Amino acid sequence: MKNKHRLFIVVSLIVLALEGAWMVYMGNGDADENWWFYGAAAVAQGKLPHFDFLSHHNPLTYYAYAVPQYLFGSSMIVGRLTSLAFLLGTFFLTLRLCYRMGGAAALYLCSSLFVINLFSIYKNVLIHYQASQTFLLVALVSVLFSDLTTVKKAFFTPLIAVLLIGVRYNCDYVILLFGLYLAWTLGRLSKAPVEARVTLATAFAALLLLWGPHLLMGPERFFFNTVTYLLDMGALKAGFGLAGYSLMTDFIMRLEWIKATANNYMPVLVLLTWLGLVHLERFIEARRRDGAFSLPGDPRYALIAAFIGVTFVFYLIPHSSDLASLVNFVFPLMVFLASVGFAQVLSDSTPGEPGIQKRWMPATLVAFSFLLQIPVGVQNSFAYSWARADMKNIGDVAARIRALVPERGPIVTSTPLFVAEADREVLAGQEMEYSSFFPTWSTEKAKRYRLLNWELLRDAVGRREAAALVLTERRFFNSMNYSRILDPYRKELLELIDRNYYVAETVEAPSSVWQGNTFIYLPRRDR
Repeated sequence: MKNKHRLFIVVSLIVLALEGAWMVYMGNGDADENWWFYGAAAVAQGKLPHFDFLSHHNPLTYYAYAVPQYLFGSSMIVGRLTSLAFLLGTFFLTLRLCYRMGGAAALYLCSSLFVINLFSIYKNVLIHYQASQTFLLVALVSVLFSDLTTVKKAFFTPLIAVLLIGVRYNCDYVILLFGLYLAWTLGRLSKAPVEARVTLATAFAALLLLWGPHLLMGPERFFFNTVTYLLDMGALKAGFGLAGYSLMTDFIMRLEWIKATANNYMPVLVLLTWLGLVHLERFIEARRRDGAFSLPGDPRYALIAAFIGVTFVFYLIPHSSDLASLVNFVFPLMVFLASVGFAQVLSDSTPGEPGIQKRWMPATLVAFSFLLQIPVGVQNSFAYSWARADMKNIGDVAARIRALVPERGPIVTSTPLFVAEADREVLAGQEMEYSSFFPTWSTEKAKRYRLLNWELLRDAVGRREAAALVLTERRFFNSMNYSRILDPYRKELLELIDRNYYVAETVEAPSSVWQGNTFIYLPRRDR
């Protein structure tokens, strides 16, 4: 690598670090940060996912984020800076991979596609499993394209794949693909016995380390958390009218997801589409000329393209959440394919080929990048001033909790991240906010699986067992989104709150702030 290209990589990393740092402080809050930040803070204090609190993911993300929380204290900023470190690692690996496979042109294009995508940068600095899984996915592809010996690849490939599983779900297409990979490896025992044995032994050992402690010490709870929880949650949502949209509503919702995804990844999607058409044209021409059916090129690129396609289908059809956010972890792979593919087409083009390949595509890419990509990323990613930033609001609320609420005693809340920022604990079963609230379950069953039911919540408020209540305007008092699960109990709960607690302080927030005003309740002293 030439010095000028090393310098370009350093400058690119600095630019992305500055953008990421802006998002750390100014980026909007996200509901999922309640789970991941609170869980990481709890692990830093000695609690264990699956044993001490509910988690429907495998546990590695909590441990990765818990180390900085332990070293520097419970802080959203520390958590987001941890995500930024993962993002910078992802960016560096992708830049290096693009340069190695596509040269300087791929390097420059890769950097451009990354630094202009403010939406992707924002999503990757949230305290979330996406940042770590994106880094691991790019690390896996880096091994695939490396000059390592086949034996070393046979070791690192399953190891990184298991780490990737370790931050995702157990009921997931990634673990299914990993199973297919192991089956393919098993079939190669006779052709490549050393590599196959290394792969299978590494996979077995890594999975044993990942799952073994949970299967030995709490198999029932671990199985519930990572497998049956999703089914039970689906049934619960249906029972409370939180799921089960009509087919037409479902269809329209997915069209909106597709539109948002196209907006947020427009340059790279346009470039990939164009590259697909170029290769299709070349394939048809070769078929016409040679009369033979063959797929030209490196099969590793086809494998990555297939994985991206499967990811989009998985999150579009059976899933029930935002497509653009969930496919963000394959964005670096899309950039890699687009950058290297474009560089290869430029180097392979001859004067006789259509001018489309050299002329209008770069101009179109630049136009989309600067005229569409940046405004789209700006739209819903961050605040424009510190006074209106969610992070400031979180800090303000946490400061008042520390001032008003004793260190001991659980806090009932609709927003666990406030409690984690204040270095306090939520009521047992609220670690995953409303997603761990199963109101109709028996108390015995709820306690067994580290959940919260209506009886436990009612007693905590009615008996003044909670040291405080921290309730937000938009996540508790307004019957919106998932907070509608409280609707059958809201009237009685508000009466219990009024009888047993008083508003000690209201932390007002600008209308743009994610959760709205926050109300801190303390127990009444009349008994």
